[in-house]
Amino acid sequence: MTTVISEIAELTETQKLTEIIDLDTGLSIDLQSFVCRHDREVVKARNELRRRYLVDPESPWLACELCGAAVQLVCHTDRKYYFRHMPEQENRGCPVNTKNKLTPDQILAAKYNGAKESYAHQHLKEIVRDSIIADPNFSSPRLEKIWRSSNFLERASWRKPDVQVEMNGRKFAFEIQLSTTFLSVIVERREFYRAEGGSLIWVFQSFDPSQTRRAEEDIFCNNNMNVFVVSDETLLRSRNNKRFSVDCWYPVPSYKYGLLVNEWQSEKVFVDELTFDVEDQRVYFFDYESFLADVESKRAKEETAQQLEKLRERFESFWFSERLRYDSDTPHQEVKEEWSAFKRELRAARFLGILPDSHWSPPFYSVISLMLSAKYGKPVGYGFKTLLEVTNLAFTSYKKFLRPFGLALHYYGADKTLDEQDRKGTWRKRREIIRNAMKESNPEYKQSVEYNLSIAFLLPRISDKLNPLNLNNR
Repeated sequence: MTTVISEIAELTETQKLTEIIDLDTGLSIDLQSFVCRHDREVVKARNELRRRYLVDPESPWLACELCGAAVQLVCHTDRKYYFRHMPEQENRGCPVNTKNKLTPDQILAAKYNGAKESYAHQHLKEIVRDSIIADPNFSSPRLEKIWRSSNFLERASWRKPDVQVEMNGRKFAFEIQLSTTFLSVIVERREFYRAEGGSLIWVFQSFDPSQTRRAEEDIFCNNNMNVFVVSDETLLRSRNNKRFSVDCWYPVPSYKYGLLVNEWQSEKVFVDELTFDVEDQRVYFFDYESFLADVESKRAKEETAQQLEKLRERFESFWFSERLRYDSDTPHQEVKEEWSAFKRELRAARFLGILPDSHWSPPFYSVISLMLSAKYGKPVGYGFKTLLEVTNLAFTSYKKFLRPFGLALHYYGADKTLDEQDRKGTWRKRREIIRNAMKESNPEYKQSVEYNLSIAFLLPRISDKLNPLNLNNR
């Protein structure tokens, strides 16, 4: 298993195109915000820039504000990014000139075509072919044959994949990835096979997650982070099992010390085990995007829970302060100012419960004090000596809050304390009276939902026991 920390992308220090507009929103983009994020997201964004331009050159995503030309995001040799005009739109007379000496097609011809003629490329193509032949679920493989568009209006459009084949009514195109392949080529092929209802599968000779090239990232970052490798070993497995086998590399994401970390691992898989997402042109074994979404969701919940716990501690600390109790000698105005400041803190944290002008306001003060007394098994907010005295107050004066009060006593383990204090059986008898009254729907005991949000916040163990429809009552 190889651990790779998700890098944060950077801008080049010599960025020339700095005035970029988002044509979807009509707003200028902040280059730092757009580029300086997790590298995987930037790779996906630059793919999307090229895809949008390919689909409709007249409706690109981002454009140069100086001349209106569509722009692309380019990765420098030092792995830093910069914007430049789309090569096809360099002739707009922009004040900023970013044109290279060679066009992308010229560079591609020098690198990609050379790789096509290499032994390694031919050998990998033969491995794919022979792996297909070993699997009776596939049709006969076709090597270097033209795949022409099935759309009558697009008959002039075609591709010539390394290997093409069918399985169970599905059409597949296999491409060998050895050299630097331009993003435009990757995107164009993906769009072609999407329109054809086929699946494009890129296969690699080898893969090292700690030393990935940009061309590789342009492929796997848009393939749900799955990488497929073929070799003599995978061919042997294919023949032994009569199923096309590949090695699949994929990262398992997690957060460590606040950083997104990808734990890369390799697994021996069969092609018939893969998921084929034709619409998004993804072929994968491990669903990285869904797994990451679960990780992000869990992390967000944990962070929210931690924030709530800190806020809960602040609330209780405020409430437990003797100088802020209703019978303290602290000047009323001073107490009110402290409560107002704390209210602002609660609202800033998006606390939605009812917060009166004064925390002494009835019945707010009494209800919160009753609930915290039940939670901690001792009087809170009152000068009482025992929890039993608190139950007497709840029974005589706050019948509409007896249900959440009883839940709090039970789920926070205060029942035993009450049993020890209730030597005369007073609370035991009253508990029976309360149960019978609630069974008979006695209106005097009908639960008030006015402070349900506050109760659920302070006593999370009983939050799901309160009627969820009432949690939004404010």
